[in-house]
Amino acid sequence: MSRVVDSLVGKTEDIKLERERARRIERAGKDFGFFCRTYLSDYFYTAPAEYQRNLYEVADTRSLSQSLVDRIKPFVREKYWSLLRPTEHLAGALFIEPREHGKTVRWSFAYPLWQVLTGRSRYVLLIGASQTAAQENLINIRTELEENEQILADFGDLRGDRWSDARIELANGSCIQAKGSGASMRGTRFRQYRPDLIILDDILKDDAVESPTTRSKIHRWLKRVVFNLGKTAFIVWVNTIFHSDDPASRLLHELEEGTLKRWAAVRLSVFKPDGTPLWPENWSAELLEEKRQTLGSDVFSTEYENEPLSDEERIIKHEWIQAHIYVPAELPAGLRYFAGVDPAAGKHDHTAIVSVGVDRAGIIWEVDSWAATCSEDETVTQLITKHKRFKYALIAWEEVSFTNIYARYVMRMAAAENVYLPIKTVKAGTESKVLRVRSLSPLIENGLIRLRDRGNRELIEELTSFPKGRFDDLPDALAYAVHIITRAADTPQVVPIRRMAPTIAQQTLRGYKR
Repeated sequence: MSRVVDSLVGKTEDIKLERERARRIERAGKDFGFFCRTYLSDYFYTAPAEYQRNLYEVADTRSLSQSLVDRIKPFVREKYWSLLRPTEHLAGALFIEPREHGKTVRWSFAYPLWQVLTGRSRYVLLIGASQTAAQENLINIRTELEENEQILADFGDLRGDRWSDARIELANGSCIQAKGSGASMRGTRFRQYRPDLIILDDILKDDAVESPTTRSKIHRWLKRVVFNLGKTAFIVWVNTIFHSDDPASRLLHELEEGTLKRWAAVRLSVFKPDGTPLWPENWSAELLEEKRQTLGSDVFSTEYENEPLSDEERIIKHEWIQAHIYVPAELPAGLRYFAGVDPAAGKHDHTAIVSVGVDRAGIIWEVDSWAATCSEDETVTQLITKHKRFKYALIAWEEVSFTNIYARYVMRMAAAENVYLPIKTVKAGTESKVLRVRSLSPLIENGLIRLRDRGNRELIEELTSFPKGRFDDLPDALAYAVHIITRAADTPQVVPIRRMAPTIAQQTLRGYKR
């Protein structure tokens, strides 16, 4: 009797386990995030970030709805919103993601594995910068199929007749193949099938980025070969922008111009437009700042913010600044001081103040720079402190929308402390920020503007990464400070002179003042 009961209990338990397995497989087939956490927990031990879920949906539905566009926009800088056009039946999606944000693990490893295990794709093609790079991803996939106990328990042993580093054919009738960028694709078939999913992952080698010939060669290869591999093939292209003319950038330009149809692109920076981290669960603001300081602004801007700046695009070059940089002992006496203020336009924007001194020869010496996200009271405190130190002749304040009201408020607050700030609002007019900062270029190159050798790292980084840096408030404040100097040409100056017997003119003036 006990054996019968045990047998029944065992069968019941088996039925329960089989039902759980069936439910697990069914859910995994519909939910890529669940698949990753369930079967690849060594790689995916936290829930996906919100932006990642949005990208999954684009790839899963192979479309970009208006609702999805609205959900993606908070993660994308406004200047790249034009890439987000609602489109049904996409031929491809380009995801520009920062470095160390898991794009290769998600898209070149987990995603193709999910596709073949759940029957969504029959023939997947992995393309990397080299054959070796592509094969590394395929080897990782193969290892999971061979050794992952959860996958083996739910999907079985799927090893097929061909099981190499470059190509695996699964027993469920699917195939994954690895190819290097620029490779011949002749005869790229699995049985009677052409690729139905193509994954492109950082397809340009680091040492090839600076070569215009190589960039053009790979771009032509993509258009002539890869984009023609199959009428029904869906392309997921994941990349970091390494050059403003690399293949990914060229495709972005084609999308903006409207010459490339049925494609969508999501261009992401490590920071969201509101200044917070894109993936806060993995990268805090403090860690990102530490990374920026370690790498330097140029490398960080390229690999983490996806805003590369080639030498041709750079308005102000490092070597110009270094050629005329000065140490404190070289600062001449008798300078006349001015400041430029770029007030914050929103709660996440920086307010920037740059102070300069002008010597008798007309050389402009940068003596102080400061920028922060701050309250109006903090702005007042900063200006009062700096005015007490420098005794500004004039302070240029950018006048846009409400900022003239803001300027008057700051002046009144300072006056309440018996400090009278010589603020003069300056209209930006039709001149763009790029033109204002560009006007500094010849002055810096020729040593007419000289920067300190310390205490102004943010200013130098913003100048040399302009116009693609994360912040550009300090260069604009400097431009306004330089601009206001010309306005002060007729402003009376107090010049200390040696006491001498009063001249007839001085006696006359004293009589006039009475």
